[in-house]
Amino acid sequence: MQIFLSLPGNVVNENLDGFRKVLESYTKSDFKNLDNVPVTKDHAGATVSYFGDEEWILSAYVDRKITNKYKITFSEISSFELATELKMICFSWLYTNAGRGNSYPLKPSTIIFQHSKLQQIYKFLEKMKWNSISKLSHGILFYEFCTYLTSLQYSYGTTVQIFSMLNKIQKANHILPIGLSIPTDQSMKALAIECCASEKTKPNQFYAMPTSIMEKIYATAIDYIENLYPHRVLLSELARELRLNYELGKRAVDRKISDGTWKWLTPDSPEYRVEVNKAKPQSYSSIIELYLQETPLEKHIYPWRQFETWLSKIQAACYIVCAAFTGMRRSELYSLHPDSFKTRTYNGKTIYTVQSYQHKMTQGRGQLSEWVTTTIVGDAISLAEALTQYMREQLFNHPDPMKNHEASCLWLTQTKKSEALEGHL
Repeated sequence: MQIFLSLPGNVVNENLDGFRKVLESYTKSDFKNLDNVPVTKDHAGATVSYFGDEEWILSAYVDRKITNKYKITFSEISSFELATELKMICFSWLYTNAGRGNSYPLKPSTIIFQHSKLQQIYKFLEKMKWNSISKLSHGILFYEFCTYLTSLQYSYGTTVQIFSMLNKIQKANHILPIGLSIPTDQSMKALAIECCASEKTKPNQFYAMPTSIMEKIYATAIDYIENLYPHRVLLSELARELRLNYELGKRAVDRKISDGTWKWLTPDSPEYRVEVNKAKPQSYSSIIELYLQETPLEKHIYPWRQFETWLSKIQAACYIVCAAFTGMRRSELYSLHPDSFKTRTYNGKTIYTVQSYQHKMTQGRGQLSEWVTTTIVGDAISLAEALTQYMREQLFNHPDPMKNHEASCLWLTQTKKSEALEGHL
């Protein structure tokens, strides 16, 4: 079976041939062969997950700049029969069109979301000691499930999503040997209204904040950018120096561990962080003072932790301004890159735009799009770029191609210095 991020029709047909072989092993209870079936691979083509694994790693199939969810976990279902059936459903979603009416499979990010809802059903099945979701074809047993779902007092939205999972499995009877037949003529929406919490039959969300609060948030974010944009190079150099200082301390400690000088310490030890801190050539505070003293930013010389929080606030302000003055979704904001801001001339007028990728109604990689905006968004992008420049250089030089891809992301964080960078604000 081939592993593709975007699957055209001919590849889906090849996958169906491979899926039939997997299905044959499943129906014959040949679990030894089934457990050794490769499910996911990395970008180099090496298998990272097998059917029998309790976790399927999908990191090569999702854009880590957009989401931090990249795996499907089956360990919460202890019943072997139920866990295997759940895996077969997810496997069919990955490599056939069982999860939808179109000719291509679901997006991996959609499968991860749907698995979380489907797992709620399988937890109920395990609680009742039933060995298959097909048990819900019986009217009385289906009524028990509806009663259970009612007791959970979920919102209408969550409840209809759970019922929708049953509907998807029923529609996949031509592919999966499960044979689920929902014993009611009611729609999934009607069932959800009956089973959800009575006070949660309608969305209880506010899509706008009070004007006074909105104005304060935007005004503060704009002030951050207007005041700090002229000092972006200084902040970039300071952030780089702080990181280099940490790495020098870390190398010194790692060298003592590797050559056997410190046999009492490992990188996983609680004392590791303390020893790295001691081994740093300079304290963080002294570096911050060196860069900011006698500059317009002198008032921001705090103890290290407060200064680190201040840098995070700057990054958040850049994100807020980009969102406010473009109307972009979160996934689109995460696809912004250092060269996103563009200046156009149209009929003698100057127009400012930002380029990014929109993922709505697209399969695989997003579609390049442009949003009209203002100059302050360009300043926000430049400031965010400066704050994360050293991080992006680390990712660009990483041997993992997925890390190279994340190097274009503006919204990088590193909550733990010893761990990998993350492409999320």
